[in-house]
Amino acid sequence: MPACAAETCSLCQGIGGLGHLGIQFARQMGFHTVAIGRGSDKEKLAKELGAHVYIDIAVDDAAAALQRMGGARAILATAPSGAAMGPLVSGLATHGKLIVVEYRRIRSN
Repeated sequence: MPACAAETCSLCQGIGGLGHLGIQFARQMGFHTVAIGRGSDKEKLAKELGAHVYIDIAVDDAAAALQRMGGARAILATAPSGAAMGPLVSGLATHGKLIVVEYRRIRSN
């Protein structure tokens, strides 16, 4: 797995509706962009969107992989689940930020 200096490492958790935007923005902003998802079928899309690295949580511990790269400066968490987000905190660099983003459709009666 390529090295990633904490100053330039950004991780996008999830490659769905919000995650795909996060990957593109992080790449365009000059971050070494790491995408995380479950399943090897998402790797191609993640890399087409701009991820330098894809971590498949079905086969690798995301936090450990991030620490091997020096830790993430920021993690954009788009999967609104404490079970999915909680373990990623260990992948943050010192003073790293966990940013939780969720989209909810508001229905009017």
